Amino acid sequence: MPQLSDIARKAKVSVSTVSLALRNRPQITAATRERVLAAAKALGYQANPLISAYQANVRSGRQQRYRGTIAWIDDTRPGDTQNQSSAYREMQRGAKEQAAAQGFALDVLSVPDIDPNNDEGNRARMERVMVARGIVGAIFPPLWWARMLTYDWSSVAVAAYGGNAGFVEKYNQTGFSHLRYTHVLTDVYHDTRLALAHLRELGYRRIALITSCFQEIGASYRYTAARHAFSSEYTDMPLIKSWVSDDSITLKPSSGFRSWLRTARPDAVVSTLGCARDWLSACGVEAPRDIGLAHPFLGVGEEGWSGVRENYVLVGRTLLDASVAQVLRGERGMPAYPKSLVLIGNWEAGSTTRPVRPGA
Repeated sequence: MPQLSDIARKAKVSVSTVSLALRNRPQITAATRERVLAAAKALGYQANPLISAYQANVRSGRQQRYRGTIAWIDDTRPGDTQNQSSAYREMQRGAKEQAAAQGFALDVLSVPDIDPNNDEGNRARMERVMVARGIVGAIFPPLWWARMLTYDWSSVAVAAYGGNAGFVEKYNQTGFSHLRYTHVLTDVYHDTRLALAHLRELGYRRIALITSCFQEIGASYRYTAARHAFSSEYTDMPLIKSWVSDDSITLKPSSGFRSWLRTARPDAVVSTLGCARDWLSACGVEAPRDIGLAHPFLGVGEEGWSGVRENYVLVGRTLLDASVAQVLRGERGMPAYPKSLVLIGNWEAGSTTRPVRPGA
C-alpha cells in the first residue's frame, strides 16, 4: 500500500496537501485535488474506511474549527412576511445549529430587490457577493423568486428547499424544468395520505380537500394527487370535489365556499389552510361535532388540530448537511443527477376529529 509521501512525490505537493486533498478539505483547490487523486489512483492507494471513521469520531469529540461559510438566501420582499413563518424560522434555526456543529458559519444573504426581468443580472450580482464573502455553499429556503434555482450557481454547493420545485416547474421562462439542484422536502403526498388514512380509521368516508392554488403549485399538485389515489384504492371512499381557493385568502368564507360545502357534504376535511376551521364555523359547521378536520402540515396556527407534524428544524439541518457534503467532496454548481432528500411527518391526534360510525 503506497504511503502519503509516495503520493506527494508523484503529485509534486507536500504530504499535508495530500492529506487535505484526500479528505476533500475546501482549502485545497479543485485542480490540486484532482492531481492528488489522480496520483493516488495511479499508485493504487485506497483509504481505510475504519481508520477514516475513527478519525472522524475523534474529531467530532472536540470543537470544530472554522471550515467555511454557507449562505442562506433570503429574497423576502419589503412588506412581505415570507421569512416570519414558524416553518421558515425553524428551518433557519436548524441550519444555523448544524452549521455551528460542523465548523461552518451560516451567513444570511438578503436580496429583497430581485428583478424578475433580469435573471442574469440577479445571478451575477449575487455571485459577486458570494465570492467577496468567501461563501462556499448556498441554501435556498422557501423563495419568492424560485426561478433563481434555474440559474447556474457554478461557484457554490447548492442545497434547496424542495417546496420551491413546483414554482420552478411552472414559472421557468424556457418551459418545464425540474429542480436541478440537490433538494430537501417534506413528503406532502405521503403526509396527505397519512392524514386520509387516520381519518378513514376513525370512520370518516366523505373526505374532501381544502387547499389553495398557490399551495397546489408549490407542491406540484401532490395534495390533489394523494386524494385521488386514495379514492382509487378504497371503494368506500368516494372522490369528493375539492375546494381550491384562489390566493386572495379572506377571513370569512366566500359564497362559493358556502355553496361548495352544501353540495359536497363532506364528513371530514383535510385542509392546508388554517382559516378553514373559521370558514366552517361561520357556516354553522363545527369540528369535531359536525365534521372531522385535519391538517397535512401542522403549524403554529393549527395548535390543537389533528394532523401531521413536520420537523422543520430537521429540514434545516438536512439542507445544511446536503450543502456541506458537496463542499467536502469538492462539488460545485448544478449536478448532472440531483438528489432529492425526502422527510416524512408524524400523525398527531387533536381535538378536531373523533371516532364516527362509517357512513353516518
